[in-house]
Formats: sequence, structure tokens, C-alpha cells
Amino acid sequence: MSVTEDSKAALQLTASVLFWCTVIGFGILLIWFGFILIGFMDFAYSIHSQFGSFSRQQFDIMMYMGLMFWKMAVMLFFLLPYISIKIVLRKQP
Repeated sequence: MSVTEDSKAALQLTASVLFWCTVIGFGILLIWFGFILIGFMDFAYSIHSQFGSFSRQQFDIMMYMGLMFWKMAVMLFFLLPYISIKIVLRKQP
């Protein structure tokens, strides 16, 4: 199966977009984790607890699950397709 120059250029552009989506996604993840490390979650809990009745432990679990979901979504929707496209492009002559 041969890849034309147009489709190769489209794949390279798609790979570039996916790469930057991955970088931005993991950047957001690092900022979120940084907020947890500096204690910003106390402030976030005080705001969010006004909208619902949940304990601090439940809020911490929601934050942890949010981090896990975000990381998995970035890897599934951006990183894995980027790697797949790079593998396809590398195998072409």
C-alpha cells in the first residue's frame, strides 16, 4: 500500500496537531497536580462544597479520579494516535 505525497503531508500535519494536543493536555495535568501540591485544593473545596454536600475525602477522590480520567483521555485520544501515525510514516519508503 503506497502513500501519496498529499496523504503523507496530511498525516504529518495530523501528527503535529496530535503532538501539540498531547503537550497541552499533559501541561494541564501538571498544572492541576501543581495546584494540589501547593494546597490550592483547600480553596477549591471551599468553593465547590457550596454547590453540593460532600466530604473533603469525597472531594479528594473526585480530584484524583479527574486527574486519572484526564491522563487516560489525553493518552487515548492524542498520544496513541500520534504514535500510530509516526509508525505508519516511518514504514513508508
